[in-house]
Amino acid sequence: MIARRGIPVVRMVGCQPLAKRQPDVLKGKVVIPDSFFDPLPDVELDAWEGK
Repeated sequence: MIARRGIPVVRMVGCQPLAKRQPDVLKGKVVIPDSFFDPLPDVELDAWEGK
């Protein structure tokens, strides 16, 4: 427990270990189309840049 001026503000607890990773678990299930790598239109680029 972490307190500030005698008032508890944080309770620290242990965390569960992460599940073991499995390589290629999504292989063949996710498809990224070639158009994903096309340049963005100017309107969308301007929006990303805050113009």
